Amino acid sequence: MSLRDFGKTLATLFTVILVAPSAVQAQGGPTTAGGNDPMTIYRQAGVSSEQESRIRQLAKDFEDQARVKAKMMMQLIQEMHQLSLELDPDEKSVVDKQTQINQVTAEMANERVKLLLSIRKVLNTEQKQKLVAIMKQGSTGGGAQ
Repeated sequence: MSLRDFGKTLATLFTVILVAPSAVQAQGGPTTAGGNDPMTIYRQAGVSSEQESRIRQLAKDFEDQARVKAKMMMQLIQEMHQLSLELDPDEKSVVDKQTQINQVTAEMANERVKLLLSIRKVLNTEQKQKLVAIMKQGSTGGGAQ
């Protein structure tokens, strides 16, 4: 891995870390006019304060888990960087390290999907219908604000 590739990988990792705190936003809904409140879409779908608390706890649990994975990823990337600094790196070691990096990346993505599915389970049928309608409206560029 070249220094340039290492930099790109690091940038990707930091993007994942920055995105994790707002993972509940991934349902695709609009945010508040001047802000980035990930709960806006759920409030628009009609969640109660109790449901909102449960969603926030799910997101917090996800974020805690994501931080652990991000630290693991940083370590793997540093190890890959060290391998890239060798004159003639062992191909098996490099490929194995990349496989580990890919595995952690996939785990992080899967956990994010599980979070979104867990959040959906907090909602009742009517709220799910509203959420999907808001998401569809947002994906067609006609997001309500």
